[in-house]
Amino acid sequence: MFKKYLFLIALSAGVMVFIFSCDKSTKSKGPKNDPEAIEALINYYSSIFKVDTFNTSQDSVFYREIKKQEYYININMKDAPPETIYTKIANVVLTDSIEGVFHLFLDGNEYQKDFKAVSKVEGYFEKWGADYDDYRGWFLKGVAGNNIYSTSQISGSMSLHIESPSGNYTLSSGNIVLLTYIRDVRTFNAGDSLSFKISQPDTSRFFYLHFWKDGNYLKIPFTRDGDTLRTACKISGSGYQHLFIDILDYNTVHDSVAEYKSNALGVLFKVE
Repeated sequence: MFKKYLFLIALSAGVMVFIFSCDKSTKSKGPKNDPEAIEALINYYSSIFKVDTFNTSQDSVFYREIKKQEYYININMKDAPPETIYTKIANVVLTDSIEGVFHLFLDGNEYQKDFKAVSKVEGYFEKWGADYDDYRGWFLKGVAGNNIYSTSQISGSMSLHIESPSGNYTLSSGNIVLLTYIRDVRTFNAGDSLSFKISQPDTSRFFYLHFWKDGNYLKIPFTRDGDTLRTACKISGSGYQHLFIDILDYNTVHDSVAEYKSNALGVLFKVE
């Protein structure tokens, strides 16, 4: 009888050692410090921090081809105010350096222009948990829209009006790139038709809409209607996405030797 109990005690001890060793092994594979945890969250929310809109499908006007990308993450971390429940905060800027070729079609001929651009996306994180929690207790709390601009940046402001079945929104170019709480990100349903209007646009620029469909970003032009530009699309898929308003200098698409100039603003939203 004693040998039987001894066997059970030894078996239980072995099971406990196995469980603790597995737990230790699992924890050791997680982020080793807070910056690694934040970078892991950025990878988890890759659809928020993506910038591949410049790789668009070819048409009879232009398309961009990305040849090289290098991204950098700047993390500004500090202790949270003592009156808060969370313990740390972090403001993060993800900068993506893009190089590629702008393919332009004029009078039946193709011309190519090398281009460089910079993409910036901001995020705001809070640490609510302990180091042994998932992502060391960090949560993504705020995000901003994407801003992609060439080295010769186009300046100026824009007023964008979006009409959808769930409501209407008016955004300035400054609003698009401001941080907003992730719970307040605009939500649409798959299949919703969205209408866009840009008020009093600069006539020296061309405006295009880039939207996600069937595994690729498609682009459609804004058409002039008096003092406004209009276009529309139907959204699909699920999760976080960007609608990009692509602003190109007039000479970029009408002069084969003119310098490449553009600015694109990504409106972040969620599809359910």
